[in-house]
Amino acid sequence: MKPRIFYVVLSLFVGVAAITLLIAAASFAASAAGPFTMDNRPHAAETQNDVTILARRVISIPFGIDDSLGLSEDGQTVAVAGHGDCVGGETFWLKVTVSQDSLNGLAVGFMEGVCASDGEVSWSVDVNTPGSKSFSTGDAQACGHVVVYFDHEGAIAHDWCKPVTLE
Repeated sequence: MKPRIFYVVLSLFVGVAAITLLIAAASFAASAAGPFTMDNRPHAAETQNDVTILARRVISIPFGIDDSLGLSEDGQTVAVAGHGDCVGGETFWLKVTVSQDSLNGLAVGFMEGVCASDGEVSWSVDVNTPGSKSFSTGDAQACGHVVVYFDHEGAIAHDWCKPVTLE
């Protein structure tokens, strides 16, 4: 029984020592970095070693699709409309798919656009069924895949789906 108590006490001692060392290391690192104040916070654009670091606005809900979509009389075209949120002047590429149980497949449409100066953009894409298949009025699912291109800085992609009503 005594060896077991010895190991428990030893384990507790080692644990307390490890936590103490961790706290000391964190305190040392924080003091070496200096206090975070309004004067030494990172700025939107800083230059370090001739490299400019730019802050970028990140979009939380970049694109959406309307709840009700227009269906052509022959059922082969769906007018998909929605909105976007991206920085003015940037270009985007959008792929929209619509599926419905009765169709047994996907209808696809594409578009390219330019983001508005105020950051908000409305878009619409005609999605056509493959071959002679057709949609019917009622519930369906619409999905989007957007790629927003930043001038000489790469791109960001976003995918989303939502239930819609074809009317």
